[in-house]
Amino acid sequence: MNPITAMDKENRHLGVAARYLAATLLCSFMSPSAHAEIIYKSADLGPVDQSGGHEVNSSVFFASRFKITTDTEVTRIGGHMRCNTGCGEQGAIFGAIVKVSPQTGSPVFKPSEISAPGNVIAYTKLTPPPLSKDVRAILEVTLPPGEYALVFGSGAFGTSGTASLPDNNPVVTGTLFFQGNVEANTWTPVGELPNRWRFVVDGEPLSRWQVLLRGGALPGIVVLILVTAAIVWALRRRRQRREAE
Repeated sequence: MNPITAMDKENRHLGVAARYLAATLLCSFMSPSAHAEIIYKSADLGPVDQSGGHEVNSSVFFASRFKITTDTEVTRIGGHMRCNTGCGEQGAIFGAIVKVSPQTGSPVFKPSEISAPGNVIAYTKLTPPPLSKDVRAILEVTLPPGEYALVFGSGAFGTSGTASLPDNNPVVTGTLFFQGNVEANTWTPVGELPNRWRFVVDGEPLSRWQVLLRGGALPGIVVLILVTAAIVWALRRRRQRREAE
């Protein structure tokens, strides 16, 4: 059996290092984030297990405007709420992320048009419990920098329940709320007090590489191969310089 030389060992180490780096890069570029955090909240969480609040239904929506400054992967949305009728799937309300007007800060469409094509960026169902909790539901979407609103409502996207938003949450300074009246087809700004509702968006800012890959600007496998090849080349050059010394 041929003895294993020091160069053989180093080549093996290079191969292991390259495979490890390739796996690490692939996970960082393509895998869902494990470090999602709150990227927007209209208020801190107040005492839970409440039985009152402002009702969300098919005639009245509530919204909170939020702004992001970098490309962001949203993972969940929610807030402090409780169900009013038919708790469970039958009592579900919707949560939707929509664009807002730069001039007014309100959604760019009328409340009755929320389910029209193109008006909603992403939506999901929320199923609050009988007594209020800080509820979350999965909603995965990548948002570019800009201003948006998180809307809670019912009567669209397969929902027919009603829910209440407790007004006992310490509001974050600068929060802007809107009430959508479906019959009047208007959005009306409402103040922070006494409307201390909690809207929450969870997610994580994306790196430049993640933005390029998820946007399809560069094929992921090509980037992975090029980066790995560059690292292996650099390691081999370092070894060759040591051998020449």
